[in-house]
Amino acid sequence: MANGQWLKAKNFMGFLNFFKTSAPKPLRTDLDEAGQRKLHRSFAFQSFVAGTLGYSLYYVCRTAISVMKGPILDSDFMSLDQLTTITSISLITYSIGKFVNGFLADHSNIKRFMATGLVISAIACLMMGVIGLTNGKSVEDKATEQTEVVVAAATVENSDAAATVTEENNEPVVATNVVPANQEEVGSEATTVDEKSAVVETEKSEENEKSKGKDAPFMIFLAFAILLGVSGWGQSMGAPPAIIALSRWFPLSKRGTYYGFFSASHNIGEGLSLVFVGSIVGVAGWQWGFIGAAIAGALGILIILLMMHDTPESKGLPSIEILTGEMAAKKVEKKDGSAGKAQIIALKSPAVWILALASGFMYISRYGMNYSGVLFMEKVKGFGVAESAMILSINAWAGVIGTVVAGWMSDVLFKGDRKLPALVSGILLSISYALFIYGGNEYWVTIVSMVLFGIAIGVLIAFLGGLMAVDLVPRKATGAALGIVGMVSYACASLGEKISGWLVNISEQTVETINEAGQVVTETVEVYDFSAASIFWVGSSVISFLLPLLLWRKKKVNDEE
Repeated sequence: MANGQWLKAKNFMGFLNFFKTSAPKPLRTDLDEAGQRKLHRSFAFQSFVAGTLGYSLYYVCRTAISVMKGPILDSDFMSLDQLTTITSISLITYSIGKFVNGFLADHSNIKRFMATGLVISAIACLMMGVIGLTNGKSVEDKATEQTEVVVAAATVENSDAAATVTEENNEPVVATNVVPANQEEVGSEATTVDEKSAVVETEKSEENEKSKGKDAPFMIFLAFAILLGVSGWGQSMGAPPAIIALSRWFPLSKRGTYYGFFSASHNIGEGLSLVFVGSIVGVAGWQWGFIGAAIAGALGILIILLMMHDTPESKGLPSIEILTGEMAAKKVEKKDGSAGKAQIIALKSPAVWILALASGFMYISRYGMNYSGVLFMEKVKGFGVAESAMILSINAWAGVIGTVVAGWMSDVLFKGDRKLPALVSGILLSISYALFIYGGNEYWVTIVSMVLFGIAIGVLIAFLGGLMAVDLVPRKATGAALGIVGMVSYACASLGEKISGWLVNISEQTVETINEAGQVVTETVEVYDFSAASIFWVGSSVISFLLPLLLWRKKKVNDEE
């Protein structure tokens, strides 16, 4: 027993050592100072590219579910309540993991840590795709089953034929009644469907205004909930090592610039997900969308393993502080109190919690668009799935502009004061959201709203999502401030996703159309009502820019104070 426990402890320590920060190697004596700087720049740039592209492909795995929500509902694989539940679970695990893994990543081999997270997420996507292929139906299969009905012709002179009526489109409708269009000519021989027409065969449930779609079997729902939750934890292992790479490889004077470019990885990943995964879903179905996301994740793993580097010291190079002459500044910083005390200051700061809550409401708006934007355009505006995904991707690409210029704009134009640009961006976010929802179904209006939305979100992710809180705490509490903001943001996003699912109402309505045979066909169609959810999303965006006004006179904290 003792030997078995010792072996388990040894294996566990080996597992921990696998993720431990790489041991430093002896300083390379074959390189002079110029050679060291050249090699350092090469490794630093590779790590920056690996972190940015790798995290972009993290996002493909993470946001793929938003593209597939509509097709999953249309195929009756899972209900809206179930979908919002599993996406909420994913956001909860991501929220907790973002805090926990941020602390762990500081002590880790960032290459192995970041690659492991993407392995977890990619495998989860692959398994969900396989489960969908073995247990689900495509939208086309469902449409065929629901719309193909057999209609027995009314008894008329010299006529005793049967007709099969099949709707040619792929809309999930059910024909429930067929009446001859020219009923007066038929006269007394025309009969009602109840009397002489065959009863329409249908598997569709009775009309229910609060219907949220067809529930998946419990075991399938449980499998998806576990897999998406595990994927959320894996996703939380992406950003910390990528940002730590910037800290380990770049000097303080350039870290902000590279951080701005890295932050664009969120938008690049969302755009890739909408275009790449959206195209696959449009051609092959939502099941293959998950598999496509897994393939994108595998590419990201390869990039991280080939191009990410742990520390300069592990390559036989001096630390970034020594190489850039920052060692003196580092020694001075050690005199300024403990990190623990600084973190307590952050935890007790009402201003940090107000900004975290503001970021939380902003994230409700952000994920309302990311997770339901495609569904809204498909069901309300009448756009196709691939078409909707392509339009939604515009906001992601526009967000790159907002994210990249956010830090520069506040530092150069506003002298480090981020309150005014955050307020303007928050107002722009609300305007763009209202334009998207209430601006009608014109393509150009929807596209303009996406451009404005993307730019506003890009700025707010940088400001409300971290920088403004960091400005209000001592430098050593930067991680604590980001952890508070990140946890609250994604907890709100999770809650907002579940509330959105409750607020979206799905009802059934009957409509009459005339088919090719000249018959009036009464059909039952699903109608999505986003009225309450729209108010929730727009209202959240308004609250997100009102809350920081409480801190308008609050000054930044100086470490020397």
